[in-house]
Amino acid sequence: MLAVFVGLGPMTQWSDGGNRVAFASPDCVNGASGLAAYYFDVANNKGTLNLSNGQPWVITLTDIDGSLVTGNRVYHLLIQDHGTGSGWETLPTQTHHDFYGAGGHLLQSDDNGWTVRSSHGFNPGDVPGTYDLRVVMSQRADDKWDISPYFRLPGGDWTLFYDGSWVTAAAFDLTKTRVAVGIDAGGGGTLCFTAPTADGVDLSNVYVDDDWAGTDPNVEVESGKFFGLNAFAAIQDGIDAVTTGGTVDVYPGTYNQDEANDRDPDTGGAGSSDFNIFVNKALTIQGVDDSGAPITDYDDVAAYVSPKRNTGGGHTDTIFVQADDVTITGLDVTGWTDEGYENNKTLESIGDNLTVKYNQLHGMDGAAALYMYDPHFDPDTDTSHVQSYLVEANLLDGG
Repeated sequence: MLAVFVGLGPMTQWSDGGNRVAFASPDCVNGASGLAAYYFDVANNKGTLNLSNGQPWVITLTDIDGSLVTGNRVYHLLIQDHGTGSGWETLPTQTHHDFYGAGGHLLQSDDNGWTVRSSHGFNPGDVPGTYDLRVVMSQRADDKWDISPYFRLPGGDWTLFYDGSWVTAAAFDLTKTRVAVGIDAGGGGTLCFTAPTADGVDLSNVYVDDDWAGTDPNVEVESGKFFGLNAFAAIQDGIDAVTTGGTVDVYPGTYNQDEANDRDPDTGGAGSSDFNIFVNKALTIQGVDDSGAPITDYDDVAAYVSPKRNTGGGHTDTIFVQADDVTITGLDVTGWTDEGYENNKTLESIGDNLTVKYNQLHGMDGAAALYMYDPHFDPDTDTSHVQSYLVEANLLDGG
C-alpha cells in the first residue's frame, strides 16, 4: 500500500525556540512551516550527531499525536545531515494520518530523495490514539546504510514495517546530523510528541544466545539488544562486532555453527586459513547464566561450544586465540571427533597474557585440551613474545 507523496516545502528550523507551541511536555509544532529540530547547533547551523562514528544508532520518537493535524495530514520524522561540509542527505519516516480511514494510518520509510523503500498500512481503528516510531540504522563497510523502521502501538511491542528493512541506494556519511519533526507543506494544525532521542548502540559489551538464531536483522531481542548489532546467535559474530578490550557474554546454549574464514593466524588479519572460532583482538569471552551473571565455577557452565568442521591445515581447533590480552571464562569447550580425524587442540593460543578460568576443556584424547606456543619467539634476542598467562580453576580432560 503506497501513497503519492506531496513534496516537502520550506520549513523553519529551530531549537528551544522559534515556531514552537509553548508546552513543556509533549513538544508540539504548528503548521506547515513548523519544524522542530533536535541535536542541532542553531548558532552554527549544523547538526551535532555523528552517525558515521562506527556505532549503530537508534532514533526514537514517542507519543506521536497527529489528531490535530489538518490539510493533507502528512507529517515527518527526519534524520538529516545538515551543515557546511555535509552532504545534506535526508532519511524521512512519513505518516499519512488516517489515510485508510480514522485510525488507519500509512507509515513510509524513505531513502534520500524521498523514495519510499518500506511501508506499513493500518486498517481503520487500528491506531486509535498515540503511537511511537523508531529507526535502527548502521553504516555498512561500503558506506551505504542498513535501515530498519519500526512502530509501536500503546501496550504493544516494537514491530518492523510490513516491507521490512532496506539499504540506501547510495553511500554517504552522516557526520553533522540533526533529528527533526514537522508537518508537511500541504498540512496545518498541530502535531505533538515527546522529543526524539538518538542512542548509539554500545559495542563494548555484546551478547550471544543461540535462541536468537533466525532473528531478522536489527530486531530488539531484549531491551537494548539489537540482533546483528550487539546481539548474535554465534560467538564468532560477537567477537567480530565487539570493540577491542570489550566483553562477549555467552548465554546458556549450544554453539557449534561458528566459522571464521580467510584469516591469517600470524597477523590476525585477512589470510588464507579457515577456523571455527578465531580471536584476533583483546577481549573477554565469558559464559553467563540466564540472568546474565558471569559463571565463576566450572561445575556451573551452561554454554556448550564445539567445532562446526574439520578445517584442516593444523587449525582444527574449537577456539584459536591469535591476540594478546584475551580472557576466556565459564564455557564448556569440546574438541573435534568426527570423520576419524583426531582432535588437534581444543583451545589453542599464541597470544601473550592469556587468561583461562572456570572452563571445562575437553581434549577428546587428542593432542591437547589447552595448547599454548610462541611462534613469535625472537631467537636473535632470545626474547619470548608470550610473557605471561593465567590458567586457573578449570577442568581439563582427555588431552
